[in-house]
Amino acid sequence: MKKAIIAALLFAALTLSGCGEKIIAKVGDKPITQSELNSMKAELKNIFKDKKDAELDALALQNLEAQKAVELKAQRDGIKVNDDEVNSMYEQLKGKVSKEQIKDIILSNKLFIKYTSGIKVTPDEVKQYYLQNKNKFAYVNVYGIVTNTKDNAEKVYSDLKSGTDFSAEYSKYAVNVHDVNGYIGQYPEGTDIDGFKVKSDTISQPVKTGQSYEVFKTGDLLVKSFDDVKDAIEQVVLSNKKTSYYNSLVQKWIKEEGVKVE
Repeated sequence: MKKAIIAALLFAALTLSGCGEKIIAKVGDKPITQSELNSMKAELKNIFKDKKDAELDALALQNLEAQKAVELKAQRDGIKVNDDEVNSMYEQLKGKVSKEQIKDIILSNKLFIKYTSGIKVTPDEVKQYYLQNKNKFAYVNVYGIVTNTKDNAEKVYSDLKSGTDFSAEYSKYAVNVHDVNGYIGQYPEGTDIDGFKVKSDTISQPVKTGQSYEVFKTGDLLVKSFDDVKDAIEQVVLSNKKTSYYNSLVQKWIKEEGVKVE
């Protein structure tokens, strides 16, 4: 009798939990549950903090539709994910995402590789990207003189503004030297270095950096040559091209499976 009661209670619990799993849509025969939507929405809210609830709901549903379409396509293509693959990535990510999420990521990656491995980039596409995005390769050479007092920093600033040679000021006032003649590096305009916003052809007012003070000097705005950046551009263009093509495939798979809102 006691075993019968326990069995009945267990059956009731399972039945109730199943009833609570509300299905809000289906992609093919793959259900999307309310709890999945809520979880996806919570993840997206951490990324898109300014989006309204209705926007997050729509975006979460789109993501889940894509996820289910990918799962179905992987099934049809005979693509599987084993426990070793999941556990390996889970350890690498140190539990930041669930094993179920990792399985979805690996499935998608396998499909991505299968359907985009033949995509290539032409030299013309690389050159065109460079010409259309030269601002991304603009930089300024930045130099700095670190001094041990504010007075020295103000003297450096005054001297540099009046045309004194940077090297002479560096030799006279620089402390805690860890650079080469004050050269800090190449930075895009707008980069923040210890409170100094990089701008071309500028001498900064003294900036407090810890226990020291620093005066920055910048050169002209320059653009990296095509030869210097073409290899990096090729990888960017290839990645963009593959991603765009794969995303279009996922949308195609969603349409082929069909979406039914419950």
